[in-house]
Amino acid sequence: MVALLLRRDKTLLGMAFAWLPEKKYGFDMPKKKTKKAVAKRFKKTAKGKLKHAQAGAGHLLVHKSRKRKRKLRGMSILSKVETKRMVNMLT
Repeated sequence: MVALLLRRDKTLLGMAFAWLPEKKYGFDMPKKKTKKAVAKRFKKTAKGKLKHAQAGAGHLLVHKSRKRKRKLRGMSILSKVETKRMVNMLT
């Protein structure tokens, strides 16, 4: 009876998991979790690049020039090398 339950094809267990898509090596567990700290700091563009806010605009702004503060306002694109690492954390 135990061998009957362990097979995936048209047995009791197989019918219970019939709605799941077939995978080569069974179930994909445990699932990867998104690193929430990374998800808060980066936004994905349509082409898969990552945008992020620039550092240095939080405090001590009095001595920074107007031009420098203006440049820090916008978002910038993450480098290719860093993007690989961050995308892995986002999935």
